[in-house]
Amino acid sequence: MAKVKPVIFENTTKVPVPEFPKSGRGGKSTYPFDTLKVGGSFGIKNRTANQMASTISSANKRNRKPEMKEGKPVYTEVKDKTGKVVSKTANTVPGAVFKAMDVDPVKDPDGATCRVWRLA
Repeated sequence: MAKVKPVIFENTTKVPVPEFPKSGRGGKSTYPFDTLKVGGSFGIKNRTANQMASTISSANKRNRKPEMKEGKPVYTEVKDKTGKVVSKTANTVPGAVFKAMDVDPVKDPDGATCRVWRLA
């Protein structure tokens, strides 16, 4: 089959932006990270700490805060050989910190196989 060259039209603002369906990303978490106080925990049945690792990592990243010095955000600059700044990245510090551990469902008050604690 012969390759057909695409036809590209001029830029326009005459076509309105449609309502896009929600992707599901960025929605509310299945787990109650937002309501967990420091020192608190929640149990999860049928999951291991290893299976929760990605979820815990995402929650920890989502809760990072900008590093501040004298009321201003701190940046790390990457420079090329000539000393010219080629990129700037905002430094962050941990906000809420979560950690998961496997627990014995017989001893756990909720019968959970994994428990998540908020450490900070």
